[in-house]
Amino acid sequence: MTSTPPAFAAQMAWHPVALGCIWLLAQNDTLLAAGLADVETQAELLAQQAARSRGLTPTIDSNRLQTLASSLAQWLDAPAATEPNLDGWRLQPQGTPFQQAVWQQLQQIPVGTTLSYTELAQRLGRASATRAVASACGANPLAVLVPCHRVVRRDGSLGGYRWGLERKRQLLARESFTERSSWP
Repeated sequence: MTSTPPAFAAQMAWHPVALGCIWLLAQNDTLLAAGLADVETQAELLAQQAARSRGLTPTIDSNRLQTLASSLAQWLDAPAATEPNLDGWRLQPQGTPFQQAVWQQLQQIPVGTTLSYTELAQRLGRASATRAVASACGANPLAVLVPCHRVVRRDGSLGGYRWGLERKRQLLARESFTERSSWP
């Protein structure tokens, strides 16, 4: 007889990557948070903190979520021209309606392409909300999966990145970023 984990439980997993370590937090088939850390012990602490901030009890997952972490690590170390395969996992970042709208737009930016914070604000119909867009990018709880690293300043410089500017630079380089492109 298998037991179902309590509703307040969350699974966490992490895997080393060239950029440090990716960590994931999930509940059932839903990814709640993902991030990048310098080392595995830091990844574990960040996943635990993300779980507790949601009122969840973190447990280490040794199966399905760990398989996804391994798959994402492989994608991060050698990204393809497509987004990583989430294999049935749903993304469910928690945020305000405005943040949700920004994060939905971020998921439309193709691999190898960037968009400025200003252009993203315009696409949302909120041309004067450039700083709010940048703030929503910074609050993105699903690093890499909701690709906020693909948003840069209007002049093409990197801007900020919650997980470190060097990681942003490397992520864009790994996605074959050569120049700022526009997309429909």
